[in-house]
Amino acid sequence: MPSDNQLHKDHDFSFEQVPVHARKNFWPMFFIMLGFTFCSSSMSVGANLGNGLDFFGFAISVFAGGIILAIYTGLLGYIGCGTGLSFDLLARRSFGMAGSLLPSLLICLTQIGWFGVGVAMFSFPAAEALHVSPLVLIVASGFCMTASAYFGIRGMEIVSYISVPLILILGMYSIIQAMQAGGGMTAIFARSAGRITIFSAIGLVVGSFVSWLIFLNATLPPIGAIIILDYFWNPQHYRAGEEAFRGIHWGAVAGVIVGALAGNFIHAGITSINAMIVGCICYLLYEKAAR
Repeated sequence: MPSDNQLHKDHDFSFEQVPVHARKNFWPMFFIMLGFTFCSSSMSVGANLGNGLDFFGFAISVFAGGIILAIYTGLLGYIGCGTGLSFDLLARRSFGMAGSLLPSLLICLTQIGWFGVGVAMFSFPAAEALHVSPLVLIVASGFCMTASAYFGIRGMEIVSYISVPLILILGMYSIIQAMQAGGGMTAIFARSAGRITIFSAIGLVVGSFVSWLIFLNATLPPIGAIIILDYFWNPQHYRAGEEAFRGIHWGAVAGVIVGALAGNFIHAGITSINAMIVGCICYLLYEKAAR
């Protein structure tokens, strides 16, 4: 008969370091991350890029945005792999126990928004194609998404193994159909050039991964940037067995707030990059003053 501790064991290690034997290898994480990026909101951003740029601008925006995301997410992945800590546990070390409530709240709001937008963007077009009530598909798809989250990383892994190949196949089919209906790639891009700038397009590429939401496009990037900066600036905070600071790291909190304001109100350059740079500067100024 299993004990209560075994029945209620947290297999995702939400509040503790993930032991080495329980960490996922390359292929499960590869499919999970592909499943994370293959969502309706990201596809919508791709459509906006195609409708606002010529082919050269489209290619440059996707490539540049991909490089930025590769550096940003690669460093966060390196930190997570090296420490075995989840986002919340990393935030407790860089923002302090009390200060980590801010990034955790922002991530929660993002996931609620991502959940709602994703369900709606699937349900309404599918309902129109299937001639059923959108409410039926909203309830069904919402239940399926919640169920997969309930089973944790293992549930996401199984769903990704099924959905990623299907999305690749159906996505390629949709691209071919759209190109045929639009008279070919050259004709499609010739009708859309000049509606958005390269900088705006790169910001959309980066923001589509960080948050499916315009305000959070400038609010969330400083969080990851500050975690990265704090990891290399204060490596002692991330050692195994090290207790997180129970108060507030005001430099990190100020970095997120000021970085978000800068990203939303500075209209030159790339929104998410502006937010990260200003956020990191605030963090470093506070660290220098505190020392």
